[in-house]
Amino acid sequence: MNKEKIMLWKPEMQIASYMRPYLLDTDEPRGAVLILPGGGYRIVCEPSEGAPVAKKFNSLGLHAFVLNYRVEPHTFPAAQIDAMRALQIIRANADKWHIDPNVVGTCGFSAGGHLSASLGCSLVDDVQYSGGDEADNYKRLPDFIIAGQGVLSFRDRRNEFNAARLLGKGEVPVTQQEMDTLAPEYFVNEKTPPCFIWHTFADKVVPFTSSIYFAEALRKYNVPCQLQIFARGDHGILLGMDTPDVSNWPELAVKFIAEYTSVNGTPQEYYTHFYQCDVTNTYPGELREE
Repeated sequence: MNKEKIMLWKPEMQIASYMRPYLLDTDEPRGAVLILPGGGYRIVCEPSEGAPVAKKFNSLGLHAFVLNYRVEPHTFPAAQIDAMRALQIIRANADKWHIDPNVVGTCGFSAGGHLSASLGCSLVDDVQYSGGDEADNYKRLPDFIIAGQGVLSFRDRRNEFNAARLLGKGEVPVTQQEMDTLAPEYFVNEKTPPCFIWHTFADKVVPFTSSIYFAEALRKYNVPCQLQIFARGDHGILLGMDTPDVSNWPELAVKFIAEYTSVNGTPQEYYTHFYQCDVTNTYPGELREE
């Protein structure tokens, strides 16, 4: 059933949102990632930011789904509802598709990064909806979040066009206060799942500081986070083709996911440098003479 559209809503609801599955040929339950292409909440860049990324995750042992969500003229939280509904459908079909329902997360880019992050914070706490079927009974939030070059902050009026579309204001200027009501960095809480965040220092569309601000908020609540800032790469570099450093992010993300979606939810080992140890106690390694 790879690449066939899975409609998210019943026909009578007249909502055209859908996802395309990229399933592994396996009988062993594997994790799954819902890919959220960018597009500034104006369009969904499914062709360029969907299939290539899905196939990459497949090569790394994860099922993948690409979501085509609602954008303008729809406003917040239409896209968020589509994404949560998709996560529920994935979990409702976990046995059929050989998916581990406890390892189902999101991966978004740019505006899709905003969508990915917003699902893991209190922005969606009060959002209500129903698909009118069994999927309504399943968990609607991600077990992990991946955001690449994501719009995770609106400080200094950056990325305001994303906020304007979410607020239904089109090109009408929005205030900083209005933008901040939709900024994921201000809605992180203790329930936010582990996050793998990456950006490029050279990004001239969404500044890398957006990811730093979000990571700082995660730290405040002790949410596991891995933040990668790469030196090269314009906005929309995605898989980092022909860019050796950026191209490593999918492998790094999958390793992070495997570690923080374990049974214990914590790393199996805790690294402490020699100089942080009390030398009078047993040191797990060979002592060096200075």
